Amino acid sequence: MKKLFLASSFLDSYQYLADFAGNDLKGQRVTFIPTASLVEDSLPFLDETRQLFKDLGLVVEELEISTASTEKAQEVLARNQLIFISGGNTYFLLQALQQKNLLPVLTAEIAKGKLYIGESAGSILAAPSIDYIDKMDDPSQAPLIKGYQGLGEITVYPLPHVGNRYFGTLIQEIIDEYQTKIPLLPFTDQQAILVAGGEHRLIG
Repeated sequence: MKKLFLASSFLDSYQYLADFAGNDLKGQRVTFIPTASLVEDSLPFLDETRQLFKDLGLVVEELEISTASTEKAQEVLARNQLIFISGGNTYFLLQALQQKNLLPVLTAEIAKGKLYIGESAGSILAAPSIDYIDKMDDPSQAPLIKGYQGLGEITVYPLPHVGNRYFGTLIQEIIDEYQTKIPLLPFTDQQAILVAGGEHRLIG
């Protein structure tokens, strides 16, 4: 059964992870993918998130998609029990995954029951498409992107960072434009979307 933990801010919602995972995470290995952050100023948050995983008892293995070979990425994803994709620019993230042909690899690993943890961009990636997020993320950071199809692991469209002052009115602008077009699911930094099988629920 596929399981996804979709966070807006993992640092602010990780406390729900252990119960959702349903097993002891200590000693398990997580593939840590920071690719979306490379074109954003979010490195301090990444360092805190890396340390948080270690504090939770997990072994962290870094995988930077845009510089790794497809073969190396497949090898790392195959040997670890969890997958974490950080926040940042969703378009840049999707472009990197497309260039390395890793979207079907991620889908296959999720289908095996590996726990997928998304944060912001990593959560948006789970949607059927990412093109609704252009007011928050700059599409020009991904000039070689070929379409906007996401993983399609959830039927709704996660909209993170509701109430986060950094994004100002952008969240509401996205809601106003898309709420009658697609099934948006806005959520705050303190909440998470839990996906088990074909069902999802909001917690927090």
